[in-house]
Amino acid sequence: MRADEAFFRFLRLETEDFDLLDRYRAVLQQGAELFARSFYEYLFGAPETAAILAGRNLAALLEGQATHFERLLAERFAPEYRAAIQRVGQIHQRLGIAPAWIAGSYSLYKEHLEQRTNAPDVPPEDRAPLRRVLSKIVFADLGLQLQGYARAQSQEDATRAALTRVLIDTVLSERSTGTWDSLLRRMCQGLVSEDTHILAAWGASLEAGRDGLTLACFADGGSGEGPTCIPRQPDHPCWQALAAGEPVVVQATDAATLGLPGGVLPPGSQEVGFIPFGRSHAGYAGVGIVVADYVNYFARIGLDHFQAFSHFGDLAMTMRDQSLRDPLTGLPNRVLFHDRMNHALAGAGRRERLVAVGVLDLDGFKAVNDQFGHAAGDALLRQAVGRLRGAMRPTDTLARLGGDEFGLLLEGLENVFQLETLGERFLEAVREPFEVEGRIVRVSASIGFTLHPLDDGDGETLLRHADMAMYSSKSAGRDKATVYSAAMSAEASRHARMTGELRSAIEREELVLHFQPQVDMATGDVVGAEALLRWSHPDRGMLLPGDFLDGVEGGPLLRRIGRHVLDQALRQAASWQAQGVPLRVAVNVGARHLLMPQFIDDLRESLARHAVGAHLLAIEITENTPIVDLASARDALAACRRLGVTVILDDFGTGNAPLSHLQALPADVIKIDRGFVRDILRNPKDTAIVAGVVTSAQLLGLGIVAEGVEDEEQGDLLLKLGCRLAQGYAIARPMPGPAIPDWIRAYTGLASWRAWAGRPWRPADYGALMAAFPASLPRAGAIAHP
Repeated sequence: MRADEAFFRFLRLETEDFDLLDRYRAVLQQGAELFARSFYEYLFGAPETAAILAGRNLAALLEGQATHFERLLAERFAPEYRAAIQRVGQIHQRLGIAPAWIAGSYSLYKEHLEQRTNAPDVPPEDRAPLRRVLSKIVFADLGLQLQGYARAQSQEDATRAALTRVLIDTVLSERSTGTWDSLLRRMCQGLVSEDTHILAAWGASLEAGRDGLTLACFADGGSGEGPTCIPRQPDHPCWQALAAGEPVVVQATDAATLGLPGGVLPPGSQEVGFIPFGRSHAGYAGVGIVVADYVNYFARIGLDHFQAFSHFGDLAMTMRDQSLRDPLTGLPNRVLFHDRMNHALAGAGRRERLVAVGVLDLDGFKAVNDQFGHAAGDALLRQAVGRLRGAMRPTDTLARLGGDEFGLLLEGLENVFQLETLGERFLEAVREPFEVEGRIVRVSASIGFTLHPLDDGDGETLLRHADMAMYSSKSAGRDKATVYSAAMSAEASRHARMTGELRSAIEREELVLHFQPQVDMATGDVVGAEALLRWSHPDRGMLLPGDFLDGVEGGPLLRRIGRHVLDQALRQAASWQAQGVPLRVAVNVGARHLLMPQFIDDLRESLARHAVGAHLLAIEITENTPIVDLASARDALAACRRLGVTVILDDFGTGNAPLSHLQALPADVIKIDRGFVRDILRNPKDTAIVAGVVTSAQLLGLGIVAEGVEDEEQGDLLLKLGCRLAQGYAIARPMPGPAIPDWIRAYTGLASWRAWAGRPWRPADYGALMAAFPASLPRAGAIAHP
């Protein structure tokens, strides 16, 4: 039960209360304008509230007060009204209005309304009951505002925790080269990705002897228009913050002309903070520029959380001067690896030999860390390093680039075959089981190489190409070594172009949903619809998800698409409900989206925004790659179920949705993969698998849906096996949402399916079914002879 539902039940607000309120609403609204003026005279008369309201348009305030007064008396606390009042509470909390002031203002409401009950138009016998009802609604409205306060406070706490995570991740990052650019880039991207209220973040650095601040833009997690120089201007907030050594906060309207990248701030900008990052002994100094989406953000969160970054100048110099060795493994770190690589490239032409630059990543290392702890992970890294060193030649370099990623520098190669031999030796070294703290642990390696001078780039380019090849090894199944080809750069460019087009497609509302009905085959009832994403591309026509989602690896874009799909699906469900068709809509959610820390908040906000009951939403967990963090996935799905959302395990029976997931993941429904349904009439093994899945679901008390039902006979057999719910072309193709109600009214189901209602086969009947398959198909245990 939602908190506000329990609250209203406790107040005992009944239908007859609202009926009484409606009877005298006109009387109660008399004098509303006079009340609004006295209300704001009271607020402007108190120094605390007067300071917050200073400069605000009184006419707009009075109009808003009148609207609230009218809705309070008229709307019977409908879900939309409750959400609106909770949002008002959030806004008041962020403005710094104390809850006590809100309680005081509501006492004015109560006093004014109770005076109205003495009006001549209210009979004496109704005055006391009416006063009781008015007390209830005033307390209810106050409670909703305070719930908004609590939600805003919770979001602020989450923001503070996010800022701490960004600080820790940046300071402890082993991938940083110790330069200003690398540190500020990581910090800015972390701020934007971790805190949904930060719209953009820039880092500005001042080098000794320079007259301007070099500003690099990192808005929405990616680079903007490139470096910009802010000349020395005493009245500019950047220079004011540097001179005073204290943060400076200005309104977005005042910061719009300060020469920031792009010339304008992101849409929704309300406040800009300029936070100095200290001054190092070498003359470096820095300023962080953070753009927030609500007024009073920095005061509410606390500038001390941002000032925790103030020692970045000293940190940059410290990191630049630090040892060139990784403390855990004793290997060269990234800085020393780059130095050796550049030295090898410079001499490669003279020696007329090939130089291979490689990136090696341990597959499955994160699972070891998560399951057994970081001490076990460190022990595994040290053992892996020992083995890799044993597989290398004396002239080769192995470096730790960060985490479980290593750099390889192989000089003096005579041909590509020599590289292939070395690559296989590295794979074998990692492939053998490890013993870590008394446990046997298995991991593998994915390696990417590029060869100079065949790949004639600088060190950074070669390392980037090797990284592309390494990810190609991962995509191809892991435990592989791949040599870079120009096609990989083309694919990376295609991916970058597609990502940009997708961002524009969301803004232009080109990403649309089609819906495929799900029916009870035995009764013909339509029980739900699966939301299927489509891209209405202006040039390429209607695109399926496989044509554009494969390259979306995560981060803000994946979250934006996920929120867009949730909003569209719930908006359509609300529309169906308004037409008298309360239909459950199922939305596909990938594992990467599910495991994002903001997923549950996004889900909760979408449900509230569209006022759709959670029972009308199902999420289908589907992914092209396995769910590696089952513990986090379990927590996220449990939170979904607590909200009342149905959880469906999609593609059940395939490699990415194994039977073991039923033990680890809380679910309500499992979905039989279309691959088994497709051959159910021809392959007795698929029939047996489907029968087993249906039986398992029934024993576990789970619902079951078959997808990909393309003809009547497949549906007949599924019904015989005990599976009643299905979707597929035999029922309907996906269609736009507005077409669903008319399709439902016209759909009657198939007579042969209805004949099987309530008569699933018994296990003893399966033998007769298997005997009916063509004799040419192999039986279990049979050996085919030529």
